Amino acid sequence: MATGGACSKSHPSHLQTSIHVPSIVVDSFVLHFNNYIETQLAICHCPGAAVTIVSDSVVRMIKGYGVRSTQGNEAVNTHTAFRLASVSKIFGAGIAAALINKGKLQWNDRVDQYVPDFVLNPAEQTDQVRINTILAHTTGLPYHSYTNLIEAGYQLNDIVRLFRDIKINNTPGLEYAYQNAAFAMIELVLANVTHTPFPSLLQKELINPLGMQDMTFAYDDLMCSGNVALPHRTDSSGFRYYPLKISNKYYNTICAGGINASISDMSIWLKALMGQYPQVLPRQALDSLFQPMVKTTTDRRYYNYWSGVQDSYYGKGIRILDYGDHYKYYHGGYANEYRAELGIDPRYPIGISALFNSTCPLADVIVPTFFAMYEEWMQGCR
Repeated sequence: MATGGACSKSHPSHLQTSIHVPSIVVDSFVLHFNNYIETQLAICHCPGAAVTIVSDSVVRMIKGYGVRSTQGNEAVNTHTAFRLASVSKIFGAGIAAALINKGKLQWNDRVDQYVPDFVLNPAEQTDQVRINTILAHTTGLPYHSYTNLIEAGYQLNDIVRLFRDIKINNTPGLEYAYQNAAFAMIELVLANVTHTPFPSLLQKELINPLGMQDMTFAYDDLMCSGNVALPHRTDSSGFRYYPLKISNKYYNTICAGGINASISDMSIWLKALMGQYPQVLPRQALDSLFQPMVKTTTDRRYYNYWSGVQDSYYGKGIRILDYGDHYKYYHGGYANEYRAELGIDPRYPIGISALFNSTCPLADVIVPTFFAMYEEWMQGCR
């Protein structure tokens, strides 16, 4: 199999390999890691953050740090809203998995079957683009095709009609190239299948049954929130942060980068991804999300350089990091100076999500540091 090519690599069930860790051991580590977070936030002067840690279906930590805006003193709490940016992608894939589990459609269904305006260039390759193709970023389209149009405020239906103007780089299904607009076509597919607008579908399939009370997916909803963390940027010193306006970009493609959430919502979502809400996301649906679809090792992104990572893949809406004898699952997001991070080690099982209202240095390292520190802690407790 060529690097970057299509992947049929098998993997152990994300739940079968679980190792029980006594609560007292996990709780002691969480206290240790909280000290690390507080120290690093003080060093990098990050305005505000929120972190949750879930282990064995229990929320071990959920906490806000700092302030919503450096021009005020309102503290970040567990219900403060942040933008998820590309961490939104796993929600779109999650709804697809849930509906496929109900028999509404199949992973290998053609996208143009549900989105007739979608045509590739050359057109004869169009029928090779399947639902799992768009969710794994293997459409054959060049990297970030028409992300500029998303940021310019074009509606998704209008962007889809323009794909025929871009010559593809490779046969669909063979090559990884990260997308926003093509990925977001899952919204049109699912709306067509269910005869339900995607925002209503998101509410019906995930937000309501999981009880994610703070989650929204519109610019106006975030602006009207009485508890929102403002995005921040540093001045020339690199240490003094000042707030920015919230951008309305990406709300035209919800599951590409338009979801807003609190850390309370993310603690619930972590539990769902770890199998604790089988009535919403059954185990079979989760396993399909975590199936490696394409290698991403040649992608010069920071996760490929984390300690212990031997290879990397993209599943459906989430990254899969190969540590040789096990996988970890990960996705990050950046938009409008917000950072969102999510990582799961299914062996224990334990997961972390962190939200930041700036691109502070801690956002880059919090997930790999969490993984490394936890493994070291486990070794010290044996």
